[in-house]
Amino acid sequence: MKSTRYFREFASQKHPEVLPEWIERVLANPIKQEMQPHNRIAFWGNIEEAEGRVL
Repeated sequence: MKSTRYFREFASQKHPEVLPEWIERVLANPIKQEMQPHNRIAFWGNIEEAEGRVL
């Protein structure tokens, strides 16, 4: 999966419990997405393996 430097160096270290396959699954089939400032896009999806929490 292609990612930004920010994601590789900060976000993934801050949240090591988030598995890369969860991220790929949410990006492929989000339940919601929203444009954010600076041309960023937020994606949300349910992760059943994490007690149904939202990523």
